[in-house]
Amino acid sequence: NGIRPQSAEWFPDGQRLLVTGNEATQPPRTYVADLGSGKLRPVTAPGIHASGLSPDGRSAVVITSMGKAYLHSIETGVQTPIGVVDPGVSVIRWSGDGRHLFLLKHSGSTIAAILRMDTGTGRTEIWRDLKTPDPMVAFFQSVLLSRDGQSYAFSYQRDLATLYLVKGVQ
Repeated sequence: NGIRPQSAEWFPDGQRLLVTGNEATQPPRTYVADLGSGKLRPVTAPGIHASGLSPDGRSAVVITSMGKAYLHSIETGVQTPIGVVDPGVSVIRWSGDGRHLFLLKHSGSTIAAILRMDTGTGRTEIWRDLKTPDPMVAFFQSVLLSRDGQSYAFSYQRDLATLYLVKGVQ
């Protein structure tokens, strides 16, 4: 439908996707894609990215460039403040019970932390520190967390190169 997708996540009903993407002349925004009809419906204004669908599928999280976190209603667009985080923090997922939001905070190319935010109080704490097993890592690429919060996995990019010194070439 003319939208270049950047990210997508399933709604709990398995019939829709929350898609962030953009039209050629517009900044990215978030849409609901109905898989049955193929229709896309915008749910945020251009330039606003929502992710991390709540367990009931009624809202997603918006984190502003200033670090303010909001619950964004999928149906009405109303945003409810839930807390403040450092700029650059991104959503991983909700806890299975819907009380906590797990967030990713990068602290350099080889260190990151999974934060846990209580969505009722806005209190945020470090839940797990992550460190890549290799100091030659360029950056974390993705972090996944199980629904029960007991298991996680991450991927990272490792860039290796060979440098050749050539002498006597004119």
